[in-house]
Amino acid sequence: MVKAGDPRPHCHRSGWIVFAGILQQLAAQVNAVGSIADNLQQTLTAADRVYEILDAEPEIADRPDAASWSAHAAMCASTK
Repeated sequence: MVKAGDPRPHCHRSGWIVFAGILQQLAAQVNAVGSIADNLQQTLTAADRVYEILDAEPEIADRPDAASWSAHAAMCASTK
């Protein structure tokens, strides 16, 4: 029983249990958003790496006097 002028608010145990449950649900949602942000960051980093590899100059180059692919394809087609 709360007396008049008591500085402590009157809270039932069930109220604290509900409050703790709500905090637990909130923490789970915040954790899920953090997980999504982490996955997005990893995906963007991987995409940057893929584009870096695709944009790189090849280490092996054709000789200056090499035949073009279309000339090779035409030669193969004429032998059939």
